[in-house]
Amino acid sequence: MGRRFDLPTAEEFAACAVPPELSESLPQQFRTRAAPFGDLLDSDSERYYFHAILEGLAAHGRKNLEAIAYAHNHDRQMYQNFVGLKTWAYQPMLNLLAQQVGEQIGDANAVLVLDPTSVPKQGKMSVGVARQWCGRLGKVENCQVAVCMSLASEKGHALVNTRLYMPMASLRRGTPLPLRKHH
Repeated sequence: MGRRFDLPTAEEFAACAVPPELSESLPQQFRTRAAPFGDLLDSDSERYYFHAILEGLAAHGRKNLEAIAYAHNHDRQMYQNFVGLKTWAYQPMLNLLAQQVGEQIGDANAVLVLDPTSVPKQGKMSVGVARQWCGRLGKVENCQVAVCMSLASEKGHALVNTRLYMPMASLRRGTPLPLRKHH
C-alpha cells in the first residue's frame, strides 16, 4: 500500500516543538501512560486502535488518521470507524483521568476551574451553534461553546473534563443532538 501524502520537509519538522530524539521515545511513553485507559475498552481490537492512534499522534511525521493507518500498513477506514462511529464509554476514562490528576497535583488548596472556550462557527452542520457570547471574538456571534473543567494547585494544573454547551436557541430550532449509545 503506497503513501497518499507527502512527508513533511526538514523545515516543517524543525518548526515543530517536539525534538526528534524526544519524538522517538514518545510512542512508548504514550503506551505506558495510556494503558490504564485502554484497559477500559471492551475488546482487543478497540485497544489496538486506541494505542495505535495515540502512538501515531506522538510519532514523527503527519498526525492524521490516514498517515497513522498507513504507518501500520492498514487502510484508514477502520481507524476512521473507531474514532468517528464506534460507540464506547468515555465517562470511565474521564473518571480515571480526574483520579490520576487528583493524585498527581491535588492537595488541600487545589481548586476546580471552570472555563468557557468558544469557537466561531457558521452553517448548520455543527451541533450547538447559536448566536451567543464568543469570548474569542469579544462579541455575540455564531459559535460553539465548550465548558472546560481543570484542577489547579501549586503543583500544576490539568484539564479533567469538558462538555459542549447546548444553548436553548440551538435546541429550539431543532439542531439534532448526536445520538450515541454508551455502555
